[in-house]
Amino acid sequence: MLTKLSAIGTFVLLITFFNLGLAQTEDTFWWDDDFGPVQREKGDAEVIRYDNLVTYRWQQMVPWYGAVTMEIQLNFNRGYDYMQQIYGMKNHGHGDYNRFILNDPFRQDLFVLANELARLANQHGLDEVALALSFVQALSYQEMGGYQRYAVETLVDGMGDCSDKSVLFAGILAAWGYDAVFIDFPTHLAVGLRCDYNRNGVYWFWNGGRYYFCETTKRGWSIGECPEENRISATIDPVDVLSY
Repeated sequence: MLTKLSAIGTFVLLITFFNLGLAQTEDTFWWDDDFGPVQREKGDAEVIRYDNLVTYRWQQMVPWYGAVTMEIQLNFNRGYDYMQQIYGMKNHGHGDYNRFILNDPFRQDLFVLANELARLANQHGLDEVALALSFVQALSYQEMGGYQRYAVETLVDGMGDCSDKSVLFAGILAAWGYDAVFIDFPTHLAVGLRCDYNRNGVYWFWNGGRYYFCETTKRGWSIGECPEENRISATIDPVDVLSY
């Protein structure tokens, strides 16, 4: 069962290898790659703007049905131009990624998005976290360099790089109250989701829990599925639960 957030702090993980595998200790990540054939969704999300209404459409793999078109409509009643003006006055330097959720001036929209994703997941019999990850993965990738977007800024722009999309995904989890962390590499940012039951995939063992890797930039990557280049030491920072 997924658990709620209960920990704070930062820890740098160390890796210990052995000839026959990887040891599991407080200071290691561990993996089990028995995923079977992976079916990748194709293409980026379609983002359609009409005044303050934004429609998001993307392809989602649904058991027994294959690729199904998902659609969410969000009304940003303050308007895109006003939101961009407000974001233009904020600090956008990288680091301390929690602040891009907690200090987002339009963070209430994360609850609206989370509710819509939960509704869709229930309608199609899907896991809400897996659907949220698919949605964020489907948003177009745009390299931003030193500019870090806020969570809803990425949503309203409909695009972002690894740190932008990880902040958005973490913001959705924070709105739901899940226990999650940022997994911060030297050149990449991802999210870890705590699962207190055994499942396949790569996880970082931190603060007494297993945090399974969530890749936000590449389409079709499941919870716990991790690119080879990211099976290295990383800094762990907890994601704070978002209060309405």
